[in-house]
Amino acid sequence: MRFLLPAFFLFLSLAGFSQSFSEFSFSNDGFPVSAAFPGKPSTSFKISGKDTLLTATASFSGKTYSVILTRTGSEEIARRAVLNIPGRLMQKSLQQEPVSGSNVNGINGYTFRYINDKGTSITAWLFSFGSLICQAMVLQKGQFPDAEATQFFESIRLAAVLINTNAFNTAKNDQPSTGVYSVNSRVEVWDQQKMKWYGAIVLKSLPNGFYRVAFDGYADTYDEDVPGTKIRNMTTATIPSFVPFVRTSKGKTTTLKGSLKNGEVLEDLSWAGSSQIACWPGLRDVEFMGKHVGYWFDLPDHSVATITVTPHKKSSRINIYGYTSFDLQRIPPHITYVQTCEASHPVWIGQPNLKEPATPQTIRLNTVTRHTAVYFAVAGAKDVLEGEYTITIEIK
Repeated sequence: MRFLLPAFFLFLSLAGFSQSFSEFSFSNDGFPVSAAFPGKPSTSFKISGKDTLLTATASFSGKTYSVILTRTGSEEIARRAVLNIPGRLMQKSLQQEPVSGSNVNGINGYTFRYINDKGTSITAWLFSFGSLICQAMVLQKGQFPDAEATQFFESIRLAAVLINTNAFNTAKNDQPSTGVYSVNSRVEVWDQQKMKWYGAIVLKSLPNGFYRVAFDGYADTYDEDVPGTKIRNMTTATIPSFVPFVRTSKGKTTTLKGSLKNGEVLEDLSWAGSSQIACWPGLRDVEFMGKHVGYWFDLPDHSVATITVTPHKKSSRINIYGYTSFDLQRIPPHITYVQTCEASHPVWIGQPNLKEPATPQTIRLNTVTRHTAVYFAVAGAKDVLEGEYTITIEIK
């Protein structure tokens, strides 16, 4: 018999939730699952025998949101494990409630609540799909976080579910697309064989709902005509999290304003001086020790991008750096290789005078034969943690 979650589990509005939470995908880690977290989740991997575990956790307003994904050896192992996990988790609980069947986003699973031996109230949802196990939990001290758990559970998406729908039925690939994507749109294309989304750019709209796409990091020999039913808009499966995407056009200038208050200090700047990146020498780190605010955009082939940052106040020493790359998910300080990197800051010999009036700083990046992505960031010099600025991006 199938049981549904109580009414408050199903019909609570997600409006407030969506404003503070952002979707993260774990497809590139081998798990076709996405979930919305209150900030970038910390993740860890563990391999135990034939099982591979990924744990993603983030905290917000006194509550902890966690997803544990397990890839087991078989569908039968996953099914049996799901039946045993609730009892194991509640073995030393101070208080527990019966496990009930549930259905969220069309996925059948089990919901249960308990208070662990440390006095933490936990609302959990558990399901298996094929050889995959998903445990989702919301924890807090005090009362059960039911409303927050409802919102969190409803944000979880299983890409594999889509594979069994007509949208991913190869026998229907000749059907018109239900979505419309313009030329140069950034999209994601589903690879059914590898169970993975790939970042791509739309090159051309074709008849019968097909599109010609160019894949990030691949030569033009890999360009492919795919049905619109295998395409979706970009997500964190292929693009950087919490980094604004700037829509630009060749032959036009894009202008945006920002503030260093929205950035963060990068404690590790060693990546910038590595031979694989060569953005600036370590001697110039002092120009980038303040807060960093990152952005990214797509640069069409045979193009040159000129990016300028202009501080609004002479007292705000704000500099700029940027690079071209096909790896969009790794950003400083976690990058290990880029195509080319440029940085701009006041020129000095010996010791810098950090109190001299700030001036606009400009970098130029180009691409020759293939489209590429540009990541750039404005950064305060040492101890510069705030300051307004204007950015202009000109593409020719």
